[in-house]
Amino acid sequence: MTRVLHVCAFVSLIALLTTSVALAYDCRNDPANLLKDLNCDFDLNVSGWTILGGAAAHAAGDGDPLAGSAESSCAACTPVGISSACAAAAASTLYGYGVRVKDVAGGATLGCGMTVNEYSSVDCSGAPVASSLQAGGPSPVTGVWTSYNATGTTTGTTQSLRVDMGCQGSGTQQIRMDNVYFGVGITLPVDLQSLSVK
Repeated sequence: MTRVLHVCAFVSLIALLTTSVALAYDCRNDPANLLKDLNCDFDLNVSGWTILGGAAAHAAGDGDPLAGSAESSCAACTPVGISSACAAAAASTLYGYGVRVKDVAGGATLGCGMTVNEYSSVDCSGAPVASSLQAGGPSPVTGVWTSYNATGTTTGTTQSLRVDMGCQGSGTQQIRMDNVYFGVGITLPVDLQSLSVK
């Protein structure tokens, strides 16, 4: 009887893990994602994104959930990261937003995340009217893809936005970013923190 229960638990675990993989969020296939047409998944390159600090490159073989990610690295600068092209946005609207980040070198010791810069112009010209929408937290475990997600409401004058993402730290930094999103009604992806089967 105990052996049958162990087999059933194993089959249930395989089904759960298969479902989790099948339901992985893909930014480019979500019509609600305002960044879906701005190379949000970096599958082929990092075109359309601007360097914030360090050097930007494309990591073809590493991404989450699909191969391809943006990489930013620097031997002695902080922060390292990239900024999106301009995207249209609505004023006074609740949005969900986030990014997946991987610390490759272990130097992103001060944390990682993203900041949404809001503009009252339709083309992101002029100074931002707000940069208060942020998703961030402690540095990810080196070598592990980690989600930084949040929700927030744009200002009453917001018409466009740019997304900045990256990490801060000391020493050599090498980070990868993938699966960036900003949109109304997007369900926030959740990382599996632990799993136990008895």
